[in-house]
Amino acid sequence: MSPLVTAILMQAQRVATVDPVAALDLCDRIGDLAAERDDYCLVRGECHLAAGDLDAARFWIARAAALGSLDPAGLIALARFHKRTGDHARAAAVHRAALAWLPDAAVLYNGLASAELERAPPQADVAVRRALRLDPTLPEALSNAGALAQRRGDRDGALERLRGALVQDPALAPALVNLGTVLQACAQPDAAQAVLRRALRLAPDSCPALNTLGVAALSQGDLIAADSWFRRAVAVAPTYSEALFNLGSLRLGLGDVAGARAIYERAESDRFRALGLFNAGITCIGEERFEEAASALRAAVATSPGDAAMRNQLGVALANAKRPGPEAQREALRAIRTAVCLAPEVPEYSYNLGLMADKADESLRAYARALRLDFRSPALAWSGIGVTKLRAGDAEGAVGALRTSLALAPGDQRTYSNFGAALQQAGKPEDGLVALLRALRCVSAAPEAVMLNLGQAYLTRREIETGAAYVRCALAHKPDLPVALFCLGYSHLTRERPVESERHFARAVRVLPTYWLAWNNYGAALHQQGRFDEAVACFREIVSDDPNYATAHFNLAIVYESKKRLLDAEHCYRLALQHDPEMTAAANNLGVLLQRNGRLEEALEVLGQALRADPLAPGVHSNLGNLNQRLGRLDEAVRCYRNAVAAQPDYQLVHYNLGSALVEADDPAGGLPHFRRAARLDPAHLSSRYNLACALHQGFDLEGAIPLYREVVAIDRAHYRALNNLALALQGTGQGAEAHDLFGRAVRVAAAQGADAASLGEFCAPDAGRLDDVQDQVAAAEEQITADSGSLQQPATGALFPAAVWNKSLLELAMGNLASGWDGYEFRWFNGTSENSRGYRQPLWDGRDLAGKRLFVWKEQGIGDEIMFASCVPDLTASNARITLECSPKLQPLFQRSFPFATVVTPGTVPDAERDDFDVHLPIGSLPRYYRRSLADFPDHSFLVPDPQRVAYWRRRLEELGPGPYVGISWRGRIQTVSRSHHYTRIEEWEPILRAPGVVFVNMQYDDAAEETARIREAYGVTLHTLPGIDMWNDLDNVAALLKALDLLISAGTAVMSIAGAVGLPTWLLWVDNVENWPCLGTDRLPWYPTMRLFSRTLKQPWTLVTQRIAGEFQAVLPTLGRASGA
Repeated sequence: MSPLVTAILMQAQRVATVDPVAALDLCDRIGDLAAERDDYCLVRGECHLAAGDLDAARFWIARAAALGSLDPAGLIALARFHKRTGDHARAAAVHRAALAWLPDAAVLYNGLASAELERAPPQADVAVRRALRLDPTLPEALSNAGALAQRRGDRDGALERLRGALVQDPALAPALVNLGTVLQACAQPDAAQAVLRRALRLAPDSCPALNTLGVAALSQGDLIAADSWFRRAVAVAPTYSEALFNLGSLRLGLGDVAGARAIYERAESDRFRALGLFNAGITCIGEERFEEAASALRAAVATSPGDAAMRNQLGVALANAKRPGPEAQREALRAIRTAVCLAPEVPEYSYNLGLMADKADESLRAYARALRLDFRSPALAWSGIGVTKLRAGDAEGAVGALRTSLALAPGDQRTYSNFGAALQQAGKPEDGLVALLRALRCVSAAPEAVMLNLGQAYLTRREIETGAAYVRCALAHKPDLPVALFCLGYSHLTRERPVESERHFARAVRVLPTYWLAWNNYGAALHQQGRFDEAVACFREIVSDDPNYATAHFNLAIVYESKKRLLDAEHCYRLALQHDPEMTAAANNLGVLLQRNGRLEEALEVLGQALRADPLAPGVHSNLGNLNQRLGRLDEAVRCYRNAVAAQPDYQLVHYNLGSALVEADDPAGGLPHFRRAARLDPAHLSSRYNLACALHQGFDLEGAIPLYREVVAIDRAHYRALNNLALALQGTGQGAEAHDLFGRAVRVAAAQGADAASLGEFCAPDAGRLDDVQDQVAAAEEQITADSGSLQQPATGALFPAAVWNKSLLELAMGNLASGWDGYEFRWFNGTSENSRGYRQPLWDGRDLAGKRLFVWKEQGIGDEIMFASCVPDLTASNARITLECSPKLQPLFQRSFPFATVVTPGTVPDAERDDFDVHLPIGSLPRYYRRSLADFPDHSFLVPDPQRVAYWRRRLEELGPGPYVGISWRGRIQTVSRSHHYTRIEEWEPILRAPGVVFVNMQYDDAAEETARIREAYGVTLHTLPGIDMWNDLDNVAALLKALDLLISAGTAVMSIAGAVGLPTWLLWVDNVENWPCLGTDRLPWYPTMRLFSRTLKQPWTLVTQRIAGEFQAVLPTLGRASGA
């Protein structure tokens, strides 16, 4: 290190505080030699700091820190820089770092105290005490000790320490400033000004001195001088908080609130900035400029969130704003609640919370707390308690509280007015009248106020006539009272008198053009009259002045919906929610609108928002149920509907929708009570009655459904679905002739309405339509099927009602009219009850000669249907065609063996339109149309051939179980639904059969029945043998062999009975008369299966009657079965 460079640096450092310009010249002389030295950068930074060039000082001090570790001197310079720039926290941190090097340096402790003086006085006090212990005569430390004593209110101690500092250093400007401040606080302005002027001569830019001189001038009434001193302080340090606060307060005292607020917001100190904004807010509240007050107080609270007084006044300002919207009211309530939490000992805060709380319980607790804290106006608190109880419906409690308030303040007219209302609500009208008259005597100069208050109270309680009468009395005293005009208009609007209400709202807005609540209801009255454009103008008038008025946006959306301007309606609903996110009605309506437009997921999100705002809103739960039902989420839909019913038990539409959802979820029994309740709540709602009939129908209570269907068609002769269902129900009760006529009538009515392919039992509102005289469309439909048999295409819309034509065809089959029945059976493709037809390019076979052609017969419907219709496949051998037969994979081995003349395939992956391996095609269910047009066409032999080796194998396995006979049983299907349940039994109902002695019973269930077989073994001592090694669900070829090895099968209506009948096994079938009995084709048997017998019951009879009858016949045939098994 060059000695010359070092000497110049030391000289520059010595003169920096006296002549920073000369010090910088010295630094420039060695800049080329020492620019990369950390001590050079540090000294140059100190010189710039002394010259007031903070940016340059920041650069060189940072460069010094980057070039090497700062020693204590460098750290002190860095701390001085941070303090000069106002960053006291960093200044304190740097001093602590320096103390790690020199732990006994009094100067460093004093510097730490200076840094902490404003932001952490207790820590500053500790630091300055440590400094004075190390050096009791350090003048800077004595000065800081004096300033801290002044803060604690110890003026004598402050004067002692400050004078001691000046004894040590008479030219110590900070000590002079602090002494002047103390003298000013001791009401010695002249002495204070003398000391401060002396400080300014030593430090012309001392902001504390300038600020305190301003305070002294202000105390002497010299506003001009005070303003000048404050401005000089701010010119030196633009963010100096105390001077800015005093300057802002001076402007506030002169009435310049905006100017004062702008000055306050420049303050560096959060404390002074918040205090200034608070003062501005208080001033605006006193002048009833509540919006300005709320703005200033919001800024104050943001700066000092823990100040209870600021939050309380913010709540007051927001609550008294000109048009406090819902969000402002909620913000006001939050502010008051926070104030109470921060300062629960202040009674005024609790009283304000009582006034503003939106829930009665919270309001009453707040008033009670204010009274416990000795609120200065207990009569007001008791009056608030009374009004709160009155609004909550506790009339007796209100009377007691208001009586206490009147005892404390007997002449308060508002309390008397509320007291009279409470007495009336408590059932004491005469006493209430006395109180009201007393209220009128209290305010004889302005009786309209009492009348208006009473009118408003009654209107709020929905006592419209009484409220309107009081409001008219108020208007009699003051005809142009806007609030009274509004209340009278509201009373008419609630009674659906839009013309009268419009007149009063119009007068209200003429008297007070900015009465936006009246404008809002004015628009509602116009909307009720269908004057949509005028209603739009009203609501636009509101939002043009106050874009945050959520209710106006909401009502504007409703009018737009009425005008079919759905995009505008959606926009306005979203604006309403933007300004009031908790407006349940807006979210609910928007969700419904989105649902109607098919935007279901968006609707789900919006309705969820509505539910979060009001978890008990029945309409929102109902609409969520509708949406979930539309999305197929039936469990969730049912849950939503139940929530709606719980919130509003007499909600007719929800009972109707809940019943519909339960029926759709295959629980018609659960839907019945809700349809009944819906019908009772609204006897004119025809859909409730119709759906009740459908639910009874699906639950197989046909006798209960028939009279309800008749009521529906008597009221609405054009209700073709009810006609269709009535015909089905009559068919199910054996009244085939009337059913036949009703199916034809349903077709004619539907054709008159241009109806399309609706299906049986759809739960929907009645379709509007006109019953015209038309031709017999049934005959036309049958002719169309005959003519167009080459393709499966939907008949022309309006030409026929496919559901009724198809149901009529089933009735024809059930009555034995096979030819016409099979022709109408083709309508299964248009009724929604069968899978969609294939998209092949090739034509359907129409019964013409097949010689030399390739015919493709494809599968449809279920396994049992495939097997039943396959009985017609052998007839195709006479066609001399090449046959390809498609079937379910589990049937392929059995069908291939049984029909060796055909190629048996399973559904492949080649698209329908690309198939080229056949010339014509036909669904397997259409074969009877050509080969079973009369009962004589049915053969008397079986048509499926099981594997002989597997038959022998199973016979041996059966013989291992005992001598026989061997009887298979199947009591239910795999899938249990309401529509199938009437075909199935419980195993316990088979007791009469199972008690037959000497029989080996074989379990032919194709699912797990272990629990049921265990119950039978325990209850009756009967073993139902479940044979291992066979997949009863998938391996149907093996099932057919096992069945052929049995002596008899007794079964409910499952696929097992179809296989048994097809392989020729004697089969006894448990059957239900008149329910889906068309396969009997007008007989008492199933012609498809010659070896099958039917044992029938009606729907109302128990299965035990059937099993007892079977048990009786079983005993008679057992010897025969035994001989067959033993042969």
